[in-house]
Amino acid sequence: MDIFSRQLKQNMPLILGMAYIGFVFALLSQSDRPEIGGTAGLFTLTLLYRWWESEKPLRQVKFNIRAIATGIVISLWLIFKALYYSNDEAFLRILPLLGFTSWSLLCYGWQSFQKLSIGFFLLGFLAFPWEIVYVVIDLSLLTTKLAHLFLTVAGLQAERISTLIRLGSGTIEVYHGCSGLKIMLQLVGFSLIYLVLNPQPRLKIIGFITGAIALGFTLNGFRVAMMAVLVSLGDEKAFDYWHLGTGSLIFSVVGLGCLALWGWQVQRWQNI
Repeated sequence: MDIFSRQLKQNMPLILGMAYIGFVFALLSQSDRPEIGGTAGLFTLTLLYRWWESEKPLRQVKFNIRAIATGIVISLWLIFKALYYSNDEAFLRILPLLGFTSWSLLCYGWQSFQKLSIGFFLLGFLAFPWEIVYVVIDLSLLTTKLAHLFLTVAGLQAERISTLIRLGSGTIEVYHGCSGLKIMLQLVGFSLIYLVLNPQPRLKIIGFITGAIALGFTLNGFRVAMMAVLVSLGDEKAFDYWHLGTGSLIFSVVGLGCLALWGWQVQRWQNI
């Protein structure tokens, strides 16, 4: 009996962790925002790997009744929210972070904020309301200027009026949703996963993340320029494909490939 209790105690983090992962992704699967679930899945796999590496020393952390009580309260709130689930994007984004917080408090107490700081950082990145960037920087205007620059360099007679681009008989307007924040955050997220799995010097971290942001912004500017050309040609079907269809995902894949090349280049600079 003592052996069973000891094994149960040792394996409790794994048991609770699997239960939380199933619960979180059961809710995320109901969302019409698959990119949230996909990013959360990648971050979770990264955290599982890091936890598996550091799991033995974490077993020595002492339990704290207040931490356990806090973890239970968070769990009950998540269950209550799930019972009255609505497709609330804000809740979906903080869901992985809250689930991770509850699990870490139940298993490792208050010291989990120090021992598992990487997990709180990654899932905090996912939960952060990045839309406030629109308040600080008008990305739609910057994206419009970049797209207009691409069109001008290509020799096309495009006209820009604020966030509008006129090309021939077609006109497009760049809204916040098309300003490139989404692809930039995707590439920064991939950068963070790489940096968590492969810790780097500070300058290299700054260079890697800065490159991810620049790549995302540039690729989206090219995408907007291409859509302006499609509108001028009157090809509505192709425009829809690259705007909201599979074409938008292709740019994410291209961005990931460019990010890999950028990371390889940064590695080369370090070795010179």
